[in-house]
Parts: sequence; structure tokens; C-alpha cells
Amino acid sequence: MAGNLRETGLICSMAGTEEPAGQAGFVPWDLKREWKAFLMEEDGMGVVEVILIIVVLISLVAIFKSQISSLVNTVLEKITKNAKKI
Repeated sequence: MAGNLRETGLICSMAGTEEPAGQAGFVPWDLKREWKAFLMEEDGMGVVEVILIIVVLISLVAIFKSQISSLVNTVLEKITKNAKKI
């Protein structure tokens, strides 16, 4: 594959300037530029996604409220009983 890239002249330097094919030390992409672009990328979770996640979490809590309450009460009772032993 590298031979084909050198033959077609697609090898570029790390600084982003194209060099004549056949010179050693060149890669088919500019790693430094790509890494910088990746770090500067501002894509991510938007407000809509965060709001949807919060709505789903609130819905789950509302649906399983009694189960969550009984679980928390049971855990707290066990903690209280075991704390008295210490």
C-alpha cells in the first residue's frame, strides 16, 4: 500500500506540505494537523440530548419510586444495625 501511495504522490509531510514521492519519513496523512483538528472539534452533546436524558431519568424514578424507596430504606436499616455493632 505504501508503495502505491508513493507512486501516486499522495505522501505528504508532517508539516502538511506535499513533497515529491519517494522520500523517506512521510506518511499518507498529516497526523499533527488531524490531532489538532480532533482536539479543537466542538461536536458533542447538545442541550436537547441532555434534556432527553434528564427526562428519561425522571421518568424511571417516577415509575420505580416505590421499589427505589423500599431498597433505600432496607439499605439504611442494615447500615444502622451494623453501625451499632461497631
